[in-house]
Amino acid sequence: MSQIELPYDDLRQHMIEEMKKYHLGFLATSEGDFVTVRQMRLIINGLTIYCHTGIYRRKYKQIMANPQVAIAAGNLQIEGIASLKGHPLDEENAEFREVYQKTQPERYERSTLMHFARPDQRVIEITPKKISSYTPPDLEAGKESFHDILNIEKQKAHRVYRSDNEESSAYKD
Repeated sequence: MSQIELPYDDLRQHMIEEMKKYHLGFLATSEGDFVTVRQMRLIINGLTIYCHTGIYRRKYKQIMANPQVAIAAGNLQIEGIASLKGHPLDEENAEFREVYQKTQPERYERSTLMHFARPDQRVIEITPKKISSYTPPDLEAGKESFHDILNIEKQKAHRVYRSDNEESSAYKD
C-alpha cells in the first residue's frame, strides 16, 4: 500500500463534517471474549460522540469492563474510548442535551419523553483515537480506492491507497 501524508487540520475538519452526516451508527463493545454490536443514535459535537443507554444494558456493562469501542457509520470507522457519564438530565450533561436538541430536535423531544424520564439512563461520551474513511474506486476515471486515516492521538493524517498487499503503518499506529 502506498500512502501519503495529508494536512492534519484539513482532514480533521473533513472527518467532523462527515461524522455530522450520520445520526445512526453501529457501536461495537466487548468484554472478555464477547464482542457485540448494535445500532445507536449518534450525537456529534466536533470530534466528541455522544449516545445514551440504560445501566442494565449489556453495552453499559461492557464499557465498564472495557472502554475501547468502535463505531461504523456510512463509510467511516471510528475507534475510541468511551466514558460513562451521569443521567442525561444531570448538569454535567448540559452540552450533550444542547447539541442533541440543536442537531436532532424531533428525536430529542422523543428521547426526553421516553428515555430521559427513566432514572436508569446514562450518557456515553466517546473520544475518538482514530477515524478512517473509505473511498471506493472510480473505475471510469481510473482512480483506485483509498482510506483517509486521521490518527488523533498522534495528530497525523494519511491517505492509503490499496495498490498492493503491503500493510501501511497508518493502520498500525
